[in-house]
Amino acid sequence: MDTASFSALLNNAILLLGLGVIYDTLGLRSISNRILRDSLSGVLVGAIGIAVMSTPWELEPGIFFDSRWVLLSLCGLFFGWRTTLIAVVMTVAYRLYQGGGGAIVGSLVILSTSAVGLLWRYCSNRFNWSLSWWRLYLFGLVVELTVGACLFLMPTEMHAAIFTKVVPPIIVIFPFGTLFMALILRRQRDRRMAEKALRESEAMLNRERGLLRGLIDAIPDLVFVKNTDREYVSCNKAFEAFTDSSEMELREKNDLQLFAPQVAELVRQKDMEIMSTGEAQSYECTSYYPDGREVVLDVYKAPFYGLDGTLYGVMGISRDITDKRAADEMIWKQANFDALTGLPNRNMMRDRMAQEMKKVSREGQRMALMFLDLDRFKEVNDTLGHDMGDILLVEAAKRIRDAVRSSDTVARQGGDEFTVILGELDEIDCVERVALNIISALAEPFDLSGDTAYITASIGVTFFPDDAPSIDQLLKNADQAMYAAKNNGRNRYSYFTPSMHQAALNRVQLGKDLRIALEKEQFSVSYQPIVELASGSIKKAEALIRWQHPQRGFVSPVEFIAVAEETGRILEIGDWVFREAARQVTQWRETIDKDFQVSVNTSPVQFLEEACKPEIWISALERLGLPGSALTVEITEGLLMDSGPEVSRKLLMFRDADVQVALDDFGTGYSSLAYLRRFDIDYLKIDKAFVSSLTAESDDMALCEAIIVMAHKLGIKVIAEGIETEEQKALLTSVGCDYGQGYYFARPMTAQLFDDYYQQRTFEGM
Repeated sequence: MDTASFSALLNNAILLLGLGVIYDTLGLRSISNRILRDSLSGVLVGAIGIAVMSTPWELEPGIFFDSRWVLLSLCGLFFGWRTTLIAVVMTVAYRLYQGGGGAIVGSLVILSTSAVGLLWRYCSNRFNWSLSWWRLYLFGLVVELTVGACLFLMPTEMHAAIFTKVVPPIIVIFPFGTLFMALILRRQRDRRMAEKALRESEAMLNRERGLLRGLIDAIPDLVFVKNTDREYVSCNKAFEAFTDSSEMELREKNDLQLFAPQVAELVRQKDMEIMSTGEAQSYECTSYYPDGREVVLDVYKAPFYGLDGTLYGVMGISRDITDKRAADEMIWKQANFDALTGLPNRNMMRDRMAQEMKKVSREGQRMALMFLDLDRFKEVNDTLGHDMGDILLVEAAKRIRDAVRSSDTVARQGGDEFTVILGELDEIDCVERVALNIISALAEPFDLSGDTAYITASIGVTFFPDDAPSIDQLLKNADQAMYAAKNNGRNRYSYFTPSMHQAALNRVQLGKDLRIALEKEQFSVSYQPIVELASGSIKKAEALIRWQHPQRGFVSPVEFIAVAEETGRILEIGDWVFREAARQVTQWRETIDKDFQVSVNTSPVQFLEEACKPEIWISALERLGLPGSALTVEITEGLLMDSGPEVSRKLLMFRDADVQVALDDFGTGYSSLAYLRRFDIDYLKIDKAFVSSLTAESDDMALCEAIIVMAHKLGIKVIAEGIETEEQKALLTSVGCDYGQGYYFARPMTAQLFDDYYQQRTFEGM
């Protein structure tokens, strides 16, 4: 090989080696548009290929070669089909432009070796071949064998020289050259891929750091990181706002420089515990905003370790739970305390009772439970309004609270009911004193924004462990004792006794029996004559219900009426009595007197319940062809005292229908002359308590005469109940009493016996 050929060979080698350098120098890999990048790369490879083809070396006299196939095969392997196609077109065009007898074979070498490169690239990707040195050497060998195969197409006369002079060095030397160039390109490719991965990783890291920072800053809770010296190194925007300092200003500051000493000391202790134990902690602490506002923080902290396990400090998050704490306290207070009076409610009362019962059990002492009900509180509500009633309840709660020890519990059960828990009692005598103090305090007048109200209290008392072992049973006992106090006249206290419990059980059983009494036809109506005292004639009768129980026998109305009122059965019982009385008075108006009248007792519950409608009774009378005057409705004084708009409406409906109204048991309650005028009462019935001991010189005589005179002045007629002697009848007649009723005339009887009695009286009168 002469100097010119060696120089040409050296130029080929330099051009091939310069491909990678030129490619990197031009920065083609940084072009984001892939088509443009591949196109420019193809032009570059094609230009180098043309340069290589322009400087061939003379292998043998008359035989010239260049390294174009090395370049184009490597282009196919490393640059892909688009770059290779452009380079092939350029080099083939140039080779055809050069002409000569080997132009076709030279072009075929370009096409075949570039195809080998592309095929090898496809197999590497498809079968995941690594470009190891031995695969690259094998690749170079395949390329050179492909070149050797193409040389068979040269003229026959050249085969001997080609296959003895050309092919051996190509097959032996050129695979190593191809390997060397491929290793250089592979290294550049790997470096570029590593750089790209690094750039992508940095970009992703920046995005994730930005996202993480954005998320942390968006968190409304306080996020912070401290080093092992407990100095702040990072925080979020919320922490900056909390401390009124930027993150840069906070760095290398500690808690003593930011918070109150007691807060800083607590935080320091917690940080030391977390770093020493390596365990996360949660706790609450009270801190302050820079403007002095107090804040309650729920703090969670954990140790901050590096990937190698090195402790770098503490990271934490704090949440402002001030509003939540206030809301929780409000919910707890609403669940355990009465909103109006501020006293413990029934839930808290039961908890206090349970605690007190455990305490006295340990100490061998007693506990007293008082159940208190305000008498006639409903009257205050109805007359002065619910706002005034609320004021009274608040004042009553204060008075009860002041009447007991600070260690005792006063609770509001609801409505006008209160409970008092008296614990640690060595003696039970003090309970009486407390009860009397409460009764006395509540008996004092209440000033309700200019109005004055008077109430009293009925109190039931029971003891633990003497009377019952459980809360529920103690409450039942105290309630029963309280009702006993009410039944005994109110404004007093009553101790629970076992007989009360038995009476309560009897009432429960009576309530059950009442449910089927009407259906089983166990009720009947008896009638007691009401006699006109001046003439002795019978113009009226009172309808009285009777219950013949299949097991108990006769059950007094005194026993079951109260139970019927409590259970609501009084409504259907009252309607049944009315229907029976209306049917009977229809008959007696035909057989006895066309103006005969029957009185029907009513319960306050019937007037207070909306389901009870007077128009139903009035319509029933009309269907029977009876005027309203055929019926008298007897009411109690208590109904007038507790009367509200609904009671007034119903009484006025009876008046408008000519149904007369009688006020029963007059003189035993708290009657008011204003009520007599307001409700247009037709009859007053003097209670038998005034009649039973009646003599000419007795106080009862004076009271009866006063009642009769007063009633007549108001246009009201008087009926005296409980007349049992001739003397009583004569005395009442002498002072102008209109009617009399009692055993002196007749006991209550069935309708049939009443007919017989009337006939007998008529016969005797004749």
